[in-house]
Amino acid sequence: MNQIQRRIMIVVVAGSVILLTGCPPPTPSGPDTSPPGFVQVLVQLEAPTGPNPRGEFEITSSDVTKNKLASDLKIRVIATAGDPESGITGITLATRPDPSTGSPQNLTFRCSSGGPPGGLTPIIRRTLLPFTFGTPPSPPPSVWQINAVADPIATTGCTINTTGAGPIDIEGFIRVMATNGAGLTTQSGTFLFDYADVGTQQ
Repeated sequence: MNQIQRRIMIVVVAGSVILLTGCPPPTPSGPDTSPPGFVQVLVQLEAPTGPNPRGEFEITSSDVTKNKLASDLKIRVIATAGDPESGITGITLATRPDPSTGSPQNLTFRCSSGGPPGGLTPIIRRTLLPFTFGTPPSPPPSVWQINAVADPIATTGCTINTTGAGPIDIEGFIRVMATNGAGLTTQSGTFLFDYADVGTQQ
């Protein structure tokens, strides 16, 4: 158990004692100058039918790369962060800006229309995976967990049919960021992934 995890466990135990005794929590002696910490960040791969998950990867402090994922796999993110001083005000996706629009994105792909080889090469498209993480209550809790799922293939919005239409060159990344009440942030490791082509390369 690292220092952040030990601090969070102390906060949880102390909170339980406070609830039992009815004593108010102590007032912090000064501003929070330390960033929050992740207890654990998991990425799970889920299929339409059990058993699930079909893969589970911890990215709390390290990167993981998975290639050629099956098109029926969704991605679930479970992340727990804590800050005993100013609490957690949010857990969000870390993204990078679309070079064309500046919009946040973490998924790139092409929509292939199928057809014979030598056709027009479809353009690269970029979007943001639609995880819904929710917002912590006020005042910010000392420990907060998010649990959300997204479907990268459905997110592309590409037409999929038996003539070869569908998304190709699908790749992306997942990295989460925790923010505390002082506005300080911490980022997890990164889950890098790509999917096997659903459509036909032109």
